[in-house]
Amino acid sequence: GERPEGERVGGAVFEVSHHYAALRAEGAHVADLLNAGCPLDLDPAAFPPGRATRTLFGKIGILLWRETEQRFTLMVARSYARALAELLREAARGLGA
Repeated sequence: GERPEGERVGGAVFEVSHHYAALRAEGAHVADLLNAGCPLDLDPAAFPPGRATRTLFGKIGILLWRETEQRFTLMVARSYARALAELLREAARGLGA
C-alpha cells in the first residue's frame, strides 16, 4: 500500500555466506540417507528438484536444496558442519554404505 508522505522505511542487508558450509549428498539412495535424520517426505513428487526448505537433520538446523532427483545440497552453520558430516557418515553406515 501507499505510505503517508514523510514515513520512512528502514532495512539492512548483510552478507553472511562465510557463516555457512555446504555439504553435497548424491546417489541412487540419497533420499534414504537423508531420511535417516530428516523428517521430510523426499519423494520427488513431494519434494521435486529445484525445491529448497529449512528443516532438521537430527537436531541440526539445515537448508536442504534438491538440485536433481539424486543430488542434494545441505547448508549448515559452519560451526555444525563437522557434526552434520559425522551424522551423515553414521547414516550411510546404517544403510550399509
